[in-house]
Amino acid sequence: MPSSIKLVYWRVRIMIRLSEIDVENRNEFGKDVCPRIRDLLLKERENQDFDAIFNYCSCDGQLNDAKIERLITGDILTLKEAISQIGVIVSDSVIARFKREYDNFCRRKLGKKWAQMMGVTTCPYCNRSYIFTSNKSGTRPQYDHYFPKSKYPYLAISMYNLIPCCSICNSLKQDADTYTEPFIYPYEDSYGERVTFVANGVDAESVESWLGAAARYQIKIEYSEEIDRGLKEKISRAAETLKLEELYSKHGDYVKDILRTAYIYDDTYFGGLVTQYPDLFNDKHEAKNFVFFNYLEEESWGKRVLAKLTHDIVSSVE
Repeated sequence: MPSSIKLVYWRVRIMIRLSEIDVENRNEFGKDVCPRIRDLLLKERENQDFDAIFNYCSCDGQLNDAKIERLITGDILTLKEAISQIGVIVSDSVIARFKREYDNFCRRKLGKKWAQMMGVTTCPYCNRSYIFTSNKSGTRPQYDHYFPKSKYPYLAISMYNLIPCCSICNSLKQDADTYTEPFIYPYEDSYGERVTFVANGVDAESVESWLGAAARYQIKIEYSEEIDRGLKEKISRAAETLKLEELYSKHGDYVKDILRTAYIYDDTYFGGLVTQYPDLFNDKHEAKNFVFFNYLEEESWGKRVLAKLTHDIVSSVE
């Protein structure tokens, strides 16, 4: 039995980092949304509850298209700047008006296919759920508002404030104020090698005992000494809010299967598959992905659920 099986932990880099939105998609988003926000602000010009938003998007008392575009397509630093100048808005009329615009966006073609355009197929917060888009049925992921629209309604349709995610993560995160208490942000942050998920509840050195203890696996988070304090706080807050330890502990049976497979098969076996079936596998990496029924390469983790968990369990055994 490989000595590493005796270890009761493995590294798990759960969160998927989203790619930067390309220029073509950014332009399409802005073309769809910006004129509508301009019309909204013009219609609400006499409503004093909108004054702070109108002033932010104006120059010399006139709406400025460039400023509106920054609000809609700007990155997270731009969104934080907007919040610092506009602040929290609790007006029911403002919240309702921007919610209506957001709901309309979700009903339009762009809102239905936005996650697909970005190539997102698994929840970036947890990597536990598929979030496919179906153009035919109109099925799409939910959109988490990283900065909650209940406090910052003017960011309800800001491109970098919309995080495609699963319904569980979206419902758990709810209206957490990520401006005052920063939360892991999928366009910037990832857990990386600095976070380890430890499997507690197992104190055995035989593989038989390991496999028999699947129901008792308890996943806990540990941090390396090198991790930045700010990132640690964001990850800790996200893990607590999204119940990641509790939810990942439900996958004991899956962990058992990966451990068993990793214990049985090695590089010699994968090389043999390539030799025996050259038309099916280009190399040992493809054969390995086939055996574990998941993607083990970092660039492909976002394509399949639990891919990072699978990679890290396999790596710990090896």
